[in-house]
Amino acid sequence: MSTIDSSTDSGSQTTAKAGSANSPSHVRPVAVAVALLAVPFVVLAVLICALLPVIPWWAGLFIGILAAVLVVGLRLRKAHDVVVASFKSGTSDSIGVERAGNLLQSLSLASGMPEPELRVIADPSRNAAAVRAASGSTIIVTSGLLDSADVIQMEGVVAQTLTRLKNGDAERATVGTALFGLPILGTSLKGIFGSVARFAMDDRSPQDRDLQADREAVALTRYPPGLRGALTLISEGPSPTTVVPDSLAHMWIVEPNTTTTARSDRAPLELRIDALAEL
Repeated sequence: MSTIDSSTDSGSQTTAKAGSANSPSHVRPVAVAVALLAVPFVVLAVLICALLPVIPWWAGLFIGILAAVLVVGLRLRKAHDVVVASFKSGTSDSIGVERAGNLLQSLSLASGMPEPELRVIADPSRNAAAVRAASGSTIIVTSGLLDSADVIQMEGVVAQTLTRLKNGDAERATVGTALFGLPILGTSLKGIFGSVARFAMDDRSPQDRDLQADREAVALTRYPPGLRGALTLISEGPSPTTVVPDSLAHMWIVEPNTTTTARSDRAPLELRIDALAEL
């Protein structure tokens, strides 16, 4: 395993700058969600006010916007717990979990981040995800990855998930998933609303996000073969992750080959592996 310390070097400075530049990372999805929900709420409130002459129409406008803000606010408060629960993750006492926990502790210290919670999914596929919102942060790994990755490969995976937590990608994905990818008022946003939701989550392409997260991860570990080996291992392992909804596919460090990802525009694994080979 590569040597990790908390000294300030060019790699850690790059990661820190990336994290600060994208913060706060949840403003856009929250604003878009309020705007989308405000439309039906405002229309309903104005119609009610029209039927009650004693209440001016502008009061309906105010009530509709306030209702949208309250609904999004409540959803935002529960974003972390709702998304983590959707992964159906748990805890484990295996040796792999202890090893990943030790790596998480040392890399969190090296990156200057609070140590997130580590949770495990009992699934033979090899993958990991990062979840973050105002109420907390969690790294989720599959049992298949814990059982097959060596220490160096797991270090690369942990660094990659920490990078997503630090640079804002995980928070955007978590808040966006809670507001758009998971049901709002009993329905999921699809079609044109789904396109708006994807815009709300980020203005960078998914391919750029993957490649940037990989670069920042190896800047933290200073050992590109670790993450490259992990991505190769994931590409050779069983897929998809069957215990997680398709709506969470974009939150994995490697998107599973689910029914909804056939047109995925994330960076192909081959491209990411080749890019790491050049570092």
